[in-house]
Amino acid sequence: MTAAGNAVITGAGSGLGRTIALELARRGYAVFGTARSQDEVDEVAAATDGHVQLLVCDITDETQVASFAAQVTMRTQGVVHLLVSNAGTLTPGPLESVSLDAARREFSVNTFGVLTVVNAFLPALRAARGRIVQVSTVSVDFPSPFNGLSAASKAAAETLMTVYRTELALSGVDVVVAVPGNMRTGGPARTAAAVERARAAPRRPTTTACSEPAAARAERGPQAGPPPRSRPRSHSSRRPRRTGYRCSPTPWYVLSARRSSPASITTTTSRSGGAVAARVRSPGPADAGTHRPARYDHLN
Repeated sequence: MTAAGNAVITGAGSGLGRTIALELARRGYAVFGTARSQDEVDEVAAATDGHVQLLVCDITDETQVASFAAQVTMRTQGVVHLLVSNAGTLTPGPLESVSLDAARREFSVNTFGVLTVVNAFLPALRAARGRIVQVSTVSVDFPSPFNGLSAASKAAAETLMTVYRTELALSGVDVVVAVPGNMRTGGPARTAAAVERARAAPRRPTTTACSEPAAARAERGPQAGPPPRSRPRSHSSRRPRRTGYRCSPTPWYVLSARRSSPASITTTTSRSGGAVAARVRSPGPADAGTHRPARYDHLN
C-alpha cells in the first residue's frame, strides 16, 4: 500500500476515467481499474510506467466483476480507500426511435453495473472506511432531448447512491456524487450525430385516437362536412398543464431519515420556498459545522 492509498476506477481506459487514473497515480495512489480492451490496458500502462494497473472487464457481467474485485483485493490486502464509479455508456437519439435492447444496455451499464461494482468492493471499502464517488451527469437535473436514456439511467444510479450514503454511514464509508458538464469525450459529438440522423429519417404517419373511421366517413358522404365534436371547447378555455408540484418544506422521508441516521441531511428548496429535494451525506472532518449537500458541491 502506498502513502496515499488504493484507488479503483471503472472505465479508466479512456476519457474522464483515464484522466482521473493518471492524476491519482501522480498523487501517489496505487490505481486499479477496468478497461474495455487490451489496447487501452497497454496504452495506460505505458503512459504511467505501470503505476496504473488496468484489467479488461465488462461491468455488466457479474462473473467478470467478481474476478476483478478478487484480484484487486489480493493486491491491496483487502483495503480500498477510494472507488470511482465512472464507467458509463451513451445512446443518444429520440426516444421513439431507440430500440428496447439499446435502452436495456444503457441501464445495464449505467445503473445495474454500478450496483454490481459497488457491492463487490464494499468489504474492502469498509475495511478502509473509504469513499465512493459516483460520476453522474448534469442531464439528471436538466434532461435534454436526445439524451433521455442517459439522464434516466444516471438518475437511477444517483438514487442508489442516496440510499448507499445512508446505509453505509455507520460503516464510515462516505458517498459522493460528482456532476460534470460537457466534456471532450465524444458524447456531445454522438448526440449531434443522432440529431442529424433523426432529421434525415422519414417521419412516421401520425394518427389520433379520435380520428373518424373510414367507414363512417363513407356513410356521411363527401358533402357532410367534418364529424361533429362531442363538446366544443375554445382554445382559451384550456388550462395550462402543470410541470411540477410543491411539497411541504420538510417531507416525511427527511424527518424519518433524521431520526434513524447519523448522516447530515439538507433540504434543497426552490425559489418559491417549496422543498424539491432532500440530499443526504455522511459528515466528515471537513464539515466543521457546514451542511452543504454533496450532490451540489461542484456548483460552489
